[in-house]
Amino acid sequence: MRFYAPSQARSKKDVSGFTKMKYRQDGQASKRDLAGKDARADIEERELEYVFDLDRRALAPRAP
Repeated sequence: MRFYAPSQARSKKDVSGFTKMKYRQDGQASKRDLAGKDARADIEERELEYVFDLDRRALAPRAP
């Protein structure tokens, strides 16, 4: 004859860190942080830097 007992396994999502809502702090892309930034200009500047870096790598001599 077998006896069945409920499982003692716990989900890691039941841990206290998962039961509380975490809000963004200053410096974590909150609405206030993003309000004064020009996202398009920032992205275009990064793209230009990336393209120039690719050109520099293509023109650099390769080690044998």
